Amino acid sequence: MLGAALVVALLLGLPASAVLPNPAQGFWLTQTEESGARCLDGTPGMYYLRPSTGGVNSTKWVIHIQGGAWCESLEDCVSRSKSRLGSSLRKFQPCADPREGQPCHADLDHIEGCNNTRWCGSLMVNDPDINPLAYDWNAVLFMYCDGGSWTGDTETTYQGTQLHFRGRRLFDGVVQSLLKNHAMDQATMIILGGDSAGGMATYIHADHFSEMVPHAQVLAIPDSGFFLDVPNSHYRYRDIFNFMNSTSGLNKACVAAHTPDTVYQCMFSQYTAPYLQTPVLAKQSQYDPAQPMAHSDAEYVNAYGHNLTLLIQQAVLGTPAQRQRNGLFLDSCYQHCGFWTTPAGEFGNVTMTQAVSLFLQKQQSVWVQNKPYPCKDCCGSTP
Repeated sequence: MLGAALVVALLLGLPASAVLPNPAQGFWLTQTEESGARCLDGTPGMYYLRPSTGGVNSTKWVIHIQGGAWCESLEDCVSRSKSRLGSSLRKFQPCADPREGQPCHADLDHIEGCNNTRWCGSLMVNDPDINPLAYDWNAVLFMYCDGGSWTGDTETTYQGTQLHFRGRRLFDGVVQSLLKNHAMDQATMIILGGDSAGGMATYIHADHFSEMVPHAQVLAIPDSGFFLDVPNSHYRYRDIFNFMNSTSGLNKACVAAHTPDTVYQCMFSQYTAPYLQTPVLAKQSQYDPAQPMAHSDAEYVNAYGHNLTLLIQQAVLGTPAQRQRNGLFLDSCYQHCGFWTTPAGEFGNVTMTQAVSLFLQKQQSVWVQNKPYPCKDCCGSTP
């Protein structure tokens, strides 16, 4: 809404004539803060912040970890380092003022990989009609630039290009900057979420994040980040784990429970989720087209979806303690990420946005559609 946007614009130092619909300011990590927290190309990590506009909710935060797949080989990472998903160079940012040295103000609706409800989900939107829960909360977008779901910790040179695999340092640098510079140390409630690779990162880093903000209640909401350990993805994440040196960036309890030969499995949400102590409300499509499955073969897709359903229920809701703590929003749509407020992401007359509120109010915690593929009545995006 324009009124809220104007308040944020004034907080960010924007003139009233330059109001953006959902304004946020980009912040690059400083030399002191980064401590090696670099994107693939060596540029410092960055994030966008929209400060709270409501006094009563000024200590509440919603954080979204940007998605964008992974680089799966050194050659792939070199290419990625020259894009918005591997660099924080200003030329890759939608700054209203393109000049170097000037504040970078941007509209969350036009930051590629966010686009408000499309990728970021509705909790980043500053419209109370769309997002009654968190429209006036502090909102932060973690910009994804390491190519490994924020897990790596090494550097290498390939074909003359130096590559920085510093995902965990990037994650820590952004969180520490928010704590030090933007009063997140006063937070009482934080929703940590992300989509796709960012959803996978949410599973991986939820407990680590909770340890960094012990003063706050944390809820993790991974969107479309439950990628199964099947042959195609098995080798992908094992290789990423190896060349990015990701052990120190994974869930500590999961790592401790695995041998050196199997610890790479902690890249997969199905192995990490059972160890999480942070409350989780997982959002996932049963027939997510980003999963490695034969899209045209309905029998195979149904079998894959059935397996995914069993595994995510086991991983997130497998024990009495998990069922007390966690929740699941599992639709039967053929879609990947987003669709939080549209009929494409709704079943049982409940959208994902409404489900978050119901979960926090302890009214309901599990929504499982469980319809066979293809389900043309399940959601607007089904083929």
